[in-house]
Amino acid sequence: QDTMLLDLGYTETGYSRVAITFDNKGSFTLGGAEIWCDSMKNYAEEADSLKECVLENVEYGNRSIKGTISSDRDRFLVLSIPELNGWSAYLDGEEVELYTANTAFMGIEIPAGEHVVELRYWLPGLTPGLITSGCGLILFAGTIIIWNKKRKNNVRGTV
Repeated sequence: QDTMLLDLGYTETGYSRVAITFDNKGSFTLGGAEIWCDSMKNYAEEADSLKECVLENVEYGNRSIKGTISSDRDRFLVLSIPELNGWSAYLDGEEVELYTANTAFMGIEIPAGEHVVELRYWLPGLTPGLITSGCGLILFAGTIIIWNKKRKNNVRGTV
């Protein structure tokens, strides 16, 4: 996993240390790990402030979601779309990194200003599948044409 954001839950006093346990044995490298502890005193106000910066004018396509967002400061947009292979994110038409947020969802960094956010989905393996199917159809058609030509030549030779 390249990037991950974990919610460690609520505590009255905050954390001074955190233990991370891995399911499998092996060698792991943690670089740039950060722990943020936020006070819950102003939780209601903080939750309401999240409503100030949301994806608006949302348009849904067959394999895309597009909307606009405006922010007075740099933010991190968490989308309630499950993180799956095949998604790519674009900010103002330029591809940007798509992060895993809250262990299961997608998120992107949003700089201050007005932006167009677009998410596109392309089924993993679809391109090689289409190419393979196309080649198969061409070979099948070629086989039928060759078979018909040989059959016609055999019919002419027996008359």
